[in-house]
Amino acid sequence: AERLPTVVINAKADGAMSSVRLADEAAAALAARHLVELGHARIGMVAGPRDSETSQRRENGLRDALQDAGISVAKNHLVRSSWNADDGVAAMTRLLEARPRPTAVVVANLVVAVGALTAARRAGVRIPEELSVVAIHDAWFAEHQAPPLTTVRLPLAELGRRAIEVLIEQVDGAEPRDVFIPTEPRLVARESTAPSRDS
Repeated sequence: AERLPTVVINAKADGAMSSVRLADEAAAALAARHLVELGHARIGMVAGPRDSETSQRRENGLRDALQDAGISVAKNHLVRSSWNADDGVAAMTRLLEARPRPTAVVVANLVVAVGALTAARRAGVRIPEELSVVAIHDAWFAEHQAPPLTTVRLPLAELGRRAIEVLIEQVDGAEPRDVFIPTEPRLVARESTAPSRDS
């Protein structure tokens, strides 16, 4: 990074690198509010790695939104995963063993959510009848899951465009900088979320 212009995508960088970040807190808060509006009070999270700044922002956004609704995340209702589907299977398997089990889960990454759906299916847990699931990020394959996944869409094209713009600025001699993209995330409601049976 000290020799070549570098831009870190969706994580804040220090020193010689620029960074471009999305509204991750707002995305997780939107997911949480959607579940609260459906009457869920036992809401869990499959978070990302502990050392990931992106994961931490999403966790903070979820906690803040639930706190505003008078809900706290039980200690055994938050599990961590890497950013891959296999670890999503393992994380959701652990979460489904919690007692009482959450009625809804926010998954911090779409790929991890695919694994989470697999774990629920293997455990015989019906989605959304017994467990609602929302994933952060959206892609074409979200609607082709069983059931189609409710997601929070973030402006990834804008993220890529701004990253290249900042990179070109550095090539032209500009100092590294941190860019925050304030575009609001958007909920894409599909079939993996439903009103809580406990509400």
